[in-house]
Amino acid sequence: MWLATIEDVRVAPDVRPRLILFQREAAQALRDHFLGPRQVPALPDMTDVRVLLSEVEGALVNAHDSSTSSTAAVLRVALAKLRGARALVR
Repeated sequence: MWLATIEDVRVAPDVRPRLILFQREAAQALRDHFLGPRQVPALPDMTDVRVLLSEVEGALVNAHDSSTSSTAAVLRVALAKLRGARALVR
């Protein structure tokens, strides 16, 4: 375990990549043993994201139509960003 405590700058340059790899793997093995394996959250279904974006876009359009001029500019920017985000998930 003492290899995990060695500073990488104190070893020869040709040994450094192997030491760093060992230290990372040792840290991961210890973390997995004591805390359990890391759980990676699942990505949302893109259909759900598209539906949500459509609903938000509809709400923004309705709000924009009934808003005052001061909030209309903010809603226009939000709507443009939302449409750009929707284009990414198509």
